[in-house]
Amino acid sequence: MKRITLVALAVLLTLSSFSQEKEKRNVDDFDKISVSSGIDLYLTQSDGIEVDVTCGKSDIHRLKTEVVGSTLKIYMKGNGVWNWNSKTVPKVYVVFDQLEKLSASGGSDVHGQNEIQQNNLMILSSGGSDVYLELKTDELTLETSGGSDLKLSGTTQLLVASSSGGSDINARNLKAQKVKVSTSGGSDAIVWAEKEIVANASGGSDVTYYGNPQVKQLNESGAGDISHR
Repeated sequence: MKRITLVALAVLLTLSSFSQEKEKRNVDDFDKISVSSGIDLYLTQSDGIEVDVTCGKSDIHRLKTEVVGSTLKIYMKGNGVWNWNSKTVPKVYVVFDQLEKLSASGGSDVHGQNEIQQNNLMILSSGGSDVYLELKTDELTLETSGGSDLKLSGTTQLLVASSSGGSDINARNLKAQKVKVSTSGGSDAIVWAEKEIVANASGGSDVTYYGNPQVKQLNESGAGDISHR
């Protein structure tokens, strides 16, 4: 009986360590967001600002959501190795009005909950992070590295994209009037250009473009490949 009780207690303690808690965070105004530490970020553009978090009871005090300058920084405090699964990964839900820059690193994932409309937007992704967004912009700048992936849809007037270090940009469903794209180091980029495209592929990387742009400047080097679909 004593052994059974000890086993049951161990199970309860284990389940307790994985239990999730929710908090509403108060933050100052921001127009940039940086997320890291493998955190899942969910973005909604609307009026006002809201930040809600869901995290394991033992880690929620380490989950930081603080504004530095005009950047909302979302990260785990400390130098621990975070071994979360889909049920235990910290989740942060952010409602914002304006967003000029989004940075994702350290294996974080970013999901858009609705279409994001901005005049100008920069998205930086590194360290195995993934970003999934629907956008409507005038000018969109993308920079990916370190095995990161971007999957984007929507429209933009100008797309400027750079991918390196085994990263992938899938913007087939993002219709751009003008595109400037460069890939290197085994990276891939898929884009849609309506009017103009300037593409550079090098170091075993690929660029695939859709649409029928009348103005084309295509440069391949170092086993890079550019193709039209």
